[in-house]
Amino acid sequence: MIDNISTIIKHHQDKKEEPAEKELNIQLEENKQIKVTKDKQIIKDYDLQITNFSNWFNKHYNDFFNINYIDINIHGIDKLETIILTIPEHNDPEKRKLKIINNANIIPVLNYKPIEINFYNNGFSISYIFINENKLLRCYGVKKGLIITHCLLLNEFENCPIPYNIEKINKKEKGINFKSIDSNIIKEKVESEINFEDIVLLYPQLLKENVKFKTNLEAIKWFNKRREDILDINHLLKIDNIIIKICEIK
Repeated sequence: MIDNISTIIKHHQDKKEEPAEKELNIQLEENKQIKVTKDKQIIKDYDLQITNFSNWFNKHYNDFFNINYIDINIHGIDKLETIILTIPEHNDPEKRKLKIINNANIIPVLNYKPIEINFYNNGFSISYIFINENKLLRCYGVKKGLIITHCLLLNEFENCPIPYNIEKINKKEKGINFKSIDSNIIKEKVESEINFEDIVLLYPQLLKENVKFKTNLEAIKWFNKRREDILDINHLLKIDNIIIKICEIK
């Protein structure tokens, strides 16, 4: 799990890729663009392209310290479709277990350098940092495609990503765009006093935890820490949604 985002930011820099061919840009409403190539083919412009897990993993697996790729030839198994790994046991990192990724050639992921990958009972998550955008994206791989939580990173709240938007991406999508947000509004809401009773209604488990929060920031920090013990993507998405509701981010 990410435990020191400020350190990660110091070692990661966003890189803008140059277009492979000369293109004409046409400005559209809401700052959207299309590209017209020399052969007049119209292509939608995305901030981030989507690729398949197989191509992405073969490019980046050396970046992960906690997983080992088993490069083995097995009769009847296509290594582009089936990826075999060993990953740490959640409760005992010294022990490892096999993880098999089936249909890796059709699972969508963002085509970008990751900062971490985690595997759960019902899928996986990949996190990406975009320093120039002050954004962290949590991308959850599920059966029907990709669910992306857009998080804001503010210097005032170190190591505390603030979810503000969740979108679902199907397997046919070619890319995504960053979701805009007013950081000043978010900062004001995060620092506000919390309505603890409303949070308990959203997350009744708080009653068993014997915790109290005075501000939204205290609650967000607690929920971000709570993520470390969760092995279910639905539960992780629930926490992301709760933080969005805490800040009343529409």
